[in-house]
Amino acid sequence: MNNKKLNVSMFLAGSLIMTVVITVSVIFYFLFFEKPWFRYENVPFPVTQSIIKPGEPIPIHVARCNDDNVSHTYTITRSLERVVLPGESRDYSQLLSLTLGINPGCSQGGFVGHVMPLDARPGKWKLIGIAEIRGTLKDRIVKWESVPFTVVSK
Repeated sequence: MNNKKLNVSMFLAGSLIMTVVITVSVIFYFLFFEKPWFRYENVPFPVTQSIIKPGEPIPIHVARCNDDNVSHTYTITRSLERVVLPGESRDYSQLLSLTLGINPGCSQGGFVGHVMPLDARPGKWKLIGIAEIRGTLKDRIVKWESVPFTVVSK
């Protein structure tokens, strides 16, 4: 009788240990080895109009991929940065965040969701930003930027 109780206890203890090991392994995989499903293919993004005036849209060409087999949404946070020489003061302009959708596979095309602020000083500028993507257990950040473009007075 004691032998049967010992066997049941050993079985339960072994089952518990295996469950813990499998659970920890799965969590470890998703935290450290899960491949992000989203990527950009053409950073820095080309600006398809090299001279921009304040108040005009900034047309960029974006190539992006969803390596998963389902559609997703992601959020981009973006800003404009004036390209300066050493010793010059930097200018930044924070733009609104956007939530975008993407179907499985790769796509590319023009995007004009950015507008040059009316108070922008003339000079070289570029768009900079991040895409925030949700993984199974961990969010990831994908950085991006555009090539510099010229802003002239209106």
